[in-house]
Amino acid sequence: MSSIDLLIADLDLSLNDRGEPHYVIGTECVAQDIRHMLIERGFLTSLIAERDKAKISMTETNIENAIEDDARILAGSASVVFKNGGVTCTAQTIDEETVYLEALVNG
Repeated sequence: MSSIDLLIADLDLSLNDRGEPHYVIGTECVAQDIRHMLIERGFLTSLIAERDKAKISMTETNIENAIEDDARILAGSASVVFKNGGVTCTAQTIDEETVYLEALVNG
């Protein structure tokens, strides 16, 4: 299953010199969708200045579960780590490709 979408950069549609949209395909598309899901569901803002290890762990688990709700992701393959002000997510797609993304919590 090949995913395709319009590329969003700096919270805006990315256009070429002729004003046509750039596309994002495959694992980059899945990663973009996951990044937007993290923002829309407020996972990243909930981690700002959070020091309670139990709350951080619970948020990591919630993010993993949300990632695995995506039909393109293999169940049980998501991994999320919050470290140094950022979230690193990895998962395997049903096409056996690895999705990898990093998102800054306060950026």
